[in-house]
Amino acid sequence: MRPQRKLSRQDESARKRELMLDVASACFGELGYKATTTREIARRAGVSDGLLFAHFASKEALFEAAVEQVLAHWWDMTQNILDETPGVIDALEKLFRAGFEFAARSPLYLALRRHEGAPTPRLKTAITEANRRWLQQLADLLRQGQTKGEIRQDLDIASAADLLNELQITYTTRRMGQGMPLPKAMIDTLMQFIQVGLKSATP
Repeated sequence: MRPQRKLSRQDESARKRELMLDVASACFGELGYKATTTREIARRAGVSDGLLFAHFASKEALFEAAVEQVLAHWWDMTQNILDETPGVIDALEKLFRAGFEFAARSPLYLALRRHEGAPTPRLKTAITEANRRWLQQLADLLRQGQTKGEIRQDLDIASAADLLNELQITYTTRRMGQGMPLPKAMIDTLMQFIQVGLKSATP
């Protein structure tokens, strides 16, 4: 049995940075930006204050990096689903289900969906752009579905994309954001409503 390869200094530094970002994301999501302290993040991550500030110049910089990390994970997830799912209706269902799962394990993402915790103009712009990009992604997918004959031709694409986005926000923020579970039966029923509303009568 080969001995485990010891991490290089660079690899170890990257690992600790990722750990601090994960912990920061959880803290900011659970406690909010104002109530979260860098000392608490360092304590939960098991690192010194000095090491934390060696990676992130300020609490604001750490928050920005945590938001960027969450959004990057979100876009990776959605792109993987789109790449692996040829059917538009199937892709929409997978995106919704994966989105609920993502929100359940990412308190910071949930806070961002509630439009909370953007203390800087740069972050407000980044979050606004992420929302715009998500709406555009939904609209593009619906338009693709119309072209393929999967989605009803009489739907107004912009309105349908906005409605789908609002449905996801409502379910994630009003239930999960208040600590209430989102039962599988409820998600299944929501998916049935969406499919009936979107599907073309002639495949």
